[in-house]
Amino acid sequence: MRARPSSGGMFNNYAIVQGVDHIVPVDIYLPGCPPRPEMLMDAIVKLHDKIQNMKLGANRERQITDLEQARLSGQERPQP
Repeated sequence: MRARPSSGGMFNNYAIVQGVDHIVPVDIYLPGCPPRPEMLMDAIVKLHDKIQNMKLGANRERQITDLEQARLSGQERPQP
């Protein structure tokens, strides 16, 4: 939800896995500790929009493949 749970933030001890956000996908970064209510609502709305615009089924698999290929080749977005 915010920097500490996903990456450890500025804390580095035995109980925190540093950089776990590079292993576990993070959909929305939410700043603040604790986050302000309006920031939480904004993150929920952004996540809702992201889910609403997500493709389903075979189209989703194709979209994921296209995005992976674009990121591996260094492009921002896949070419149509």
